[in-house]
Amino acid sequence: MKNRSLVLSLLSVLSLSGCSSGPQLGTDVLYACTLLTNPDEYRIFVLMDIGSGKGDPYDYIDKAVRKFKYPGVIDTLEATDIKERFAQALETFAAAYLKDIPEIRLQASSNLDEVSNQLRARCTSLGHKFVEN
Repeated sequence: MKNRSLVLSLLSVLSLSGCSSGPQLGTDVLYACTLLTNPDEYRIFVLMDIGSGKGDPYDYIDKAVRKFKYPGVIDTLEATDIKERFAQALETFAAAYLKDIPEIRLQASSNLDEVSNQLRARCTSLGHKFVEN
């Protein structure tokens, strides 16, 4: 009985520390991956902030992406990295649209698409299943 509780404790520590074998989809990663279900929603909100002249697209990105959490869920490095990479691509997109240079806007928009697709592929490889509307 004592060995069983020791094994269970060890497995709990390994799963919490990220030292388990192979990739796994934890709750935190699941939530981070849901950001990528429709990345164009975030693109629209960034453009709305810029267009209104009242909002701060960087503040929106920080709150809606980087600080996106559910109560009681602690982000692992995997979830934090997914959110950070998506946030950086959105910030680049926002910066490009704050400038009036069409070539940079097109490049930043393409970059956002590319990063979103890479992160979606990463989430899929971790076991997340995207449902298309």
